[in-house]
Parts: sequence; structure tokens; C-alpha cells
Amino acid sequence: MKSKLILSPDEMDHADLIFLSVKGYHLNRTLDHVKALVEKGAYVLPVLNGIEHIPIVQAAVGKSHVLGGLASNHGYFGQKRPCDAFQPVS
Repeated sequence: MKSKLILSPDEMDHADLIFLSVKGYHLNRTLDHVKALVEKGAYVLPVLNGIEHIPIVQAAVGKSHVLGGLASNHGYFGQKRPCDAFQPVS
């Protein structure tokens, strides 16, 4: 399958997933395209730093179209291996 660069949501008939990864200060400039793709069936997986963007995206496209989760990055010192430093999220 050959890849195609899409510059506008108008060029697509259907979308399944939007992997939204922009700097927070650019988020509002992306929402028109995000809304157009949600109207074509897409769900949004936002992966910005923090959680402040979640209600903004939800307000733009509706809560039912926004997927969420939690990612964590742990540093360590000494003899612990990185995998030993992970703790469950409570």
C-alpha cells in the first residue's frame, strides 16, 4: 500500500483514529481539523503533556470521542534497574 500525504480533512472519506500530538499552545489551531475528522468517524487519542488539554478536546468533539490513559516515566539512581523503579499507579 502506498502512503499519501493528506493536507485537509476534505481529502478523506473516513477516519478511524486521530493520534493528536502537538504542543499545548498549538492545540486550539488543530481543533477544526480534529472536529472534521471526528465527523468522519474518528476517535481522538490526545498525547500532550499534562491533562489540561482533555476538557478542551472533549468540549470540541464530545467526551464519547476522546480516548484517554496515563503514561508515566520514572528516573532512577544507584543500582536499581529501570524496570525495578516502576510502581503501580494508585
